[in-house]
Amino acid sequence: MTKPTPIRLPMMALVLTLAVALAPAGAGAQDHSHHHHHDHDASEGHTHHQGGPVECTSLAAPPWSGLSASDLQLIRELQEAIAGLDTPEAARQAGFRPAFGNIPTMGVHWIHQGRMARGFDPGEPDHLMFAPVNGEETLVGIAYAFIGPPDADIPASFESALAHWHDHPELGGSGQTLHMLHVWLVPSPYGPFAGNNFALPFMGHGITPPDACWIQSDEDVERLEVVGSAFALAEWATGGGGGEALEHLIGQGAAASEQGAGGRAAGAAALRMGERLASSLEEWGAALDLAAQDGDAEAWRAAADGLIEGLGPVQRQAVEALRLGVTGVQASSAGRDE
Repeated sequence: MTKPTPIRLPMMALVLTLAVALAPAGAGAQDHSHHHHHDHDASEGHTHHQGGPVECTSLAAPPWSGLSASDLQLIRELQEAIAGLDTPEAARQAGFRPAFGNIPTMGVHWIHQGRMARGFDPGEPDHLMFAPVNGEETLVGIAYAFIGPPDADIPASFESALAHWHDHPELGGSGQTLHMLHVWLVPSPYGPFAGNNFALPFMGHGITPPDACWIQSDEDVERLEVVGSAFALAEWATGGGGGEALEHLIGQGAAASEQGAGGRAAGAAALRMGERLASSLEEWGAALDLAAQDGDAEAWRAAADGLIEGLGPVQRQAVEALRLGVTGVQASSAGRDE
């Protein structure tokens, strides 16, 4: 089978949907000793790229006790390997560089070009993901990435069926795709390897995320994602970062929902009303935080619904476009072909 191509980070790459654009490297050899073939079967790999509700008592927050002993050991070793890289300053000194600001549900991707050029090593992640938590940039996850064809051999790392590598065909070049795996170090309602972590927008606003056991039905998933996207949009609109990447995500989401130019216009209008949006969310944010701390699921749902109902038509359209853009960017090659 075709093997993955080593990759490097172009110096001036501008990526709109991810934190980094990667191109095949001209030199260096990819280590294939940890790889297995990926056939895009619906039961594994890229199909469940976005993530969804997991067993909420053991797989939605560290220490991820629902994972196998082998996976837990790998995570412990990974945490030891990154123990000195828990601040942006330390990451920079170690050779990592940030790209494109805070992306909702992912944070800021800090990339180590040298590690990527050397190929996959489970003990040497090539991405660190920082996101604001209670006003402080915090190491919330790591990621591995490489460029290869859609049917490339995928690194065999974690045993869990949740450890789905997602991919980004738009970043791979002709006949290639960017393959990526996240590993979260903070609570993640869709599990330790989810493509998106919808707890991050809450953490960024100093709000306690909801208990993952409250996010099990389709209705609750949509509620979580809409509220999280509203907080992300408010943060971006008031100078919280994301820039062109988030603007592009809104455009992508608008196209996916057939809003088209109207959706993009709504996003631009919502940004102009950013301070008003942030102000309107403040009261509901306090109610959400209190309900989460009190363990009151019904109060949390009521506050979330109140927030959503309080959004104006333009704000609601922009929030939905952002939500669809964020989830859509995790779509895999297999998913796009279906």
